[in-house]
Amino acid sequence: MVRQSKIRFEDRCLSRVLQRLRVEKGLTLAAVATHLETSYQQIQKYETNANRVMFTTFLGLAKALGCTPQELLQEVEAEMASASGQAN
Repeated sequence: MVRQSKIRFEDRCLSRVLQRLRVEKGLTLAAVATHLETSYQQIQKYETNANRVMFTTFLGLAKALGCTPQELLQEVEAEMASASGQAN
């Protein structure tokens, strides 16, 4: 597992967004995993920063969450702005 202090700010924000959107849409880890043809454990690792998200996975996650890659990126950017503002 990756040490939390070594995880980039952007990756932490992406993980928070992935989990938030999944929960907001009422999706289980297993449902998202099915879309990506992977295990629910792998999705959980993305949400907890145990594994980094590759670009092709990012595209699949966007589709599984019912949004475009651009919309998912906008969500991450908003999370980054929010988290940056909270740090000040």
